[in-house]
Amino acid sequence: MSRFIQESAENFDVRLSELESGSAANAIPNEANAIMAVAKEQADAFVEYVKTFESEIKNELGDSDPGFNSPFNQSKSRVL
Repeated sequence: MSRFIQESAENFDVRLSELESGSAANAIPNEANAIMAVAKEQADAFVEYVKTFESEIKNELGDSDPGFNSPFNQSKSRVL
């Protein structure tokens, strides 16, 4: 997750609103959730970036983590 957030910030105008992961001090969490906001003008490109990133991670993990799942939920937003 940290890699995704860092690379997203390097390539897009994003804001991290919320980050949630495991609570054990001595373990790497096996799941994490992040809520991010992206500029409206970059939304479509960001969605494509997420899909590409997911594919790259699946390829990197290969057989070592065949159950890798990265559910990406795109919610509609409104301009205030």
